[in-house]
Amino acid sequence: MSASATETGIDTRLRDMAETRLKTGTAIAAGNYSLGLDALNLLHRLSSDPLTSGDALKLLHELQVHQVEIDLQNEVIQNDANARSDELMLYKALYQSAPIGYLLVDFEGKIFKINQAGAEMFSVAPDSLRGSQMDRLLTADSQSVLAGMLERLRQGISGQAGEVFAADADNNSRLLRIMANLSPDKHCVLLVCFQVP
Repeated sequence: MSASATETGIDTRLRDMAETRLKTGTAIAAGNYSLGLDALNLLHRLSSDPLTSGDALKLLHELQVHQVEIDLQNEVIQNDANARSDELMLYKALYQSAPIGYLLVDFEGKIFKINQAGAEMFSVAPDSLRGSQMDRLLTADSQSVLAGMLERLRQGISGQAGEVFAADADNNSRLLRIMANLSPDKHCVLLVCFQVP
C-alpha cells in the first residue's frame, strides 16, 4: 500500500470519527479556538439569506468537522508522544540497570557513553569516563587487543570479541570479556563487557 493511500485512509478515518463525535455530542475542544472573522462574516451572510441558509449550515458543519479532525489529530500525536516517551524511559532504565557493561565508543576507543555496570567494572564514576580513552582503563598488553578489535570493526568486519584485563588505580586487574559491533549508523562502536569469573 502506498503512503498516499495510507494517508487517505487515515484522513477518512479521522473524518468519520469527527462526524461521529459531532452526531453523538462527544466532540470536546482540545483548546481555545475560534472561527476567523472572515468565516463568521461569510456564515452570517449565508445564513441571513433564505436561498443560501442551507449552504450556511453545510459550511458550519464542515468547519465543525474540520475542527474535530484537528482535535483528533492532536490527540493521536499526543498519545504517540506519550507512548514514545514511556518506551524511551524503559530503554534508558534497561540500559542503566543492566548487569553487564554497555559502552559506546568511537573507532579510536574514546568513550561517548557508559552505563553504571560498565563504570563499576573499571571502578570509576560513569560521568568521569565520558570523553576519555578506553585503553587507559586496560593493562598495557590488553590495549592492543582492544585496538585490533576496533580496527577490524573500522574495516567493516562485525562481531568482534576478545578478552582484556581492566586495570584500576591500585594496579589490580580483572579479566573482562568484550564483544563489539558497529552501531546501526556505522559511525561508532557498541561494546558489551562482563567480568570473567
